[in-house]
Amino acid sequence: MGCAHGKCCNRDSSTSDEDAGHHQRGIRPYKNKDGLTQRSLELVHVPSHNFTLQYSSLTQHGYYPDTTDRENQDSFCIKTQIQAITVLVVGDTLYVANVGDSRAVIAVKDGDRILAEDLSVDQTPFRKDEYDRVKLFGARVLSVDQVEGLKDPDIQHWGDEESHGGDPPRLWVPNGMYPGTAFTRSVGDSTAEKIGVIAVPEISIVRLTPSHLFFVVASDGVFEFLSSQTVVNMATAYKDPSDACTAIAGDSYKRWLELENRTDDITIIIVQIKGLSNQSGVGTTDSEVHSRPCQTGGSMNQSAAIVPPLMHQRPLESDVG
Repeated sequence: MGCAHGKCCNRDSSTSDEDAGHHQRGIRPYKNKDGLTQRSLELVHVPSHNFTLQYSSLTQHGYYPDTTDRENQDSFCIKTQIQAITVLVVGDTLYVANVGDSRAVIAVKDGDRILAEDLSVDQTPFRKDEYDRVKLFGARVLSVDQVEGLKDPDIQHWGDEESHGGDPPRLWVPNGMYPGTAFTRSVGDSTAEKIGVIAVPEISIVRLTPSHLFFVVASDGVFEFLSSQTVVNMATAYKDPSDACTAIAGDSYKRWLELENRTDDITIIIVQIKGLSNQSGVGTTDSEVHSRPCQTGGSMNQSAAIVPPLMHQRPLESDVG
């Protein structure tokens, strides 16, 4: 599930209306019967540090082959609940704010290798700190198999997010079969709030260097079956971020159908970093990362170039351009 929002504060003048498909803000959504929405290539110049961001995004709505008109179970289970992740570029610094289990990842060149470095940490019961916090609010933390009596509910260990086999731990009220959320933070969920689901974002700050090639912001529909490194490897293979978005979303879609016989909503944004040098005089060679939670004050009003939040909600026409 996911809905991509992009806001450019300094659009590159070289992106013409003709190139952008004569669509408002250079965004041309393409839709088919399977609910595909894609943004054309966008360019944003960051004048304070003289580099360019080149990005594209794609959203594929959830799909059930057996009941094609069925509403996505995650998007519509709790209609008021939203998860969101936002990356704000201010000069040569990234500010990442996350509520939920979407993820931001940056590609870092290290010699001959390109490594994935997570800019956010999924807020799920797999994390001990989040598990302990929601338990204090009275949440039951159980997988669906445990709730249905197929597995022992007293075994409070589910492996990790890479090996849970499609049945992650979820949050339930003490004496009910709801809400069943697989995340521990969201916005606007009054029911889950009673068992510890909060809307407080975790914030990380990263100073960009020439070793940072691009970053990816994507929903859990992408990362359910693909690791951060796999996503970075796939994105590296494409010069055009639009093609990279298509390839990653397509592979995610295929894996969902193979393993679950359905798909989650799949949203991905890829932002390439072009022309960044060390001329700012910062003097750092490695990325500087401050994370979880880093709720700092201070102004972020200089050279704000792009704000691409990704939200978990039902996509509306106004949301996609």
